[in-house]
Amino acid sequence: MDDTARSDDAVPGEWTDHVYVNASNARVWLALTDPAHLPRWMGEPELRISVATDWRIGAPITIRGFHNVPFENRGVVLAFDPPHALGYRYLSSLSGLADEPANQTHLHFDLAEENGGTRLTLAAHGFPTGAIFHHTTFYWAGTLHVLKAYVEGMDRE
Repeated sequence: MDDTARSDDAVPGEWTDHVYVNASNARVWLALTDPAHLPRWMGEPELRISVATDWRIGAPITIRGFHNVPFENRGVVLAFDPPHALGYRYLSSLSGLADEPANQTHLHFDLAEENGGTRLTLAAHGFPTGAIFHHTTFYWAGTLHVLKAYVEGMDRE
């Protein structure tokens, strides 16, 4: 990898997005943390997602799936405050980077009650390359809306 791909001025330091979900914090929290719900909005059935963690702060988190090839995102839970805040850092096996803190991306979800529903905000930082920044922001910009639709439709299932 050349040094320009890793320079601080080539990759934004943080990215934030949000979505309003017409559901309670508790309902959004369930979808964000329950292993039975996670695969249903994170990319199923195409990505065949599985998530393994016990959500204790400091505990490992492993997200496995298939995106043309098998992948494994491994990291650590950083925040767990039901039903208000969830955070973890991770590195994808697809990155080809060494598994060290400087190469890990951090995701932090904040849930706030708003107008009878939930404002879900995602803040991400720690993008070691431009490609990781673009992939992460592309994925989550769409997936937040998939999560919204999933949570709002949970009562209809």
